[in-house]
Amino acid sequence: MAMLKNGNLDTTAALCPENGRPRAPVPADVAVPVPGGAGCMNQPLVSHSRTALDGTGRWWRAAGVFGTTYELDGRGGGGARSRDDVSYYERVLGGGYHYDTRGMTKIVPESPEFKVRLTLEVQKGGGGNSQFYLLDMGSCWKNDGRPCDGDGHGLATDVTGSARRGTFRNGTRVHRSERARFPYAAYHVYCSPGNARHAERPTTYCDAYSNPQPQEILQLVPHPVWGEFGYPTEKGQGWIGDAREWALDAGAMSQALYFYQDPGTTPARRRWTSLDVGTEIYVSDHAEAEWTLSGFDILVPADTKRRRRHGRKESATIGERSLF
Repeated sequence: MAMLKNGNLDTTAALCPENGRPRAPVPADVAVPVPGGAGCMNQPLVSHSRTALDGTGRWWRAAGVFGTTYELDGRGGGGARSRDDVSYYERVLGGGYHYDTRGMTKIVPESPEFKVRLTLEVQKGGGGNSQFYLLDMGSCWKNDGRPCDGDGHGLATDVTGSARRGTFRNGTRVHRSERARFPYAAYHVYCSPGNARHAERPTTYCDAYSNPQPQEILQLVPHPVWGEFGYPTEKGQGWIGDAREWALDAGAMSQALYFYQDPGTTPARRRWTSLDVGTEIYVSDHAEAEWTLSGFDILVPADTKRRRRHGRKESATIGERSLF
């Protein structure tokens, strides 16, 4: 999957809802860099060189290109000032199914019962404004713990949760007010969903416009406290020149992290419909990122499907299997 993000929004056009609700036009955010002076950019023009397959026998090689530009006057070719390109290459194994496979999972992984195994080699990091995610995990539940439904007023009550990497592995809980014990250096960003009525103060609310519904974001950085889950413990691990195979206990990690819920509500089931690896590059000139991802497997206990069908949560005892 390739995901391209448009980081510039014309708030005067009122194209996007505010925390899931319709919003009248509002003045543009002057903090967002805008080429050419006042006003915000148009939505970008996107081009796609469709995926091409070549190969023989069981193995195939897929390749394609996405391109974007904000120059909508027909001159957005290779020399365009605002040009961005994403090229992708993938070796594809059909696996014997009667349909084309594209990384579809058979079971949506749920905390704490899954792990992620992958091999990552970063060739180019994307510059100083690049944030590389290992992993970027996305889910959705309501503030009262119910699953998202997306209908009626759903977009205003559904909350997109993103854990970009609380409670420690041994069950110890440390509140952020405990300055001598809380690992502040392990956290990079946290913002509360814009519709959180009881968010603990002080807090910062997430961008109200960059998602169709309210969102909650937690970003972590390498730190010794994450080592017991298989994640990097110090800056530079797994970076350029240090290709590694990672075995990440993402299920246990994501279960231990704090996410907002209304007081007195049933804890949400943390089911992760999106797991990906890659970079997000903020406003930059001529930034370039390149990495190779292989051996990507999501592992769950072998009897997870049976236990969920019968509503049981006992520990698995018969090994693990890949979702792919």
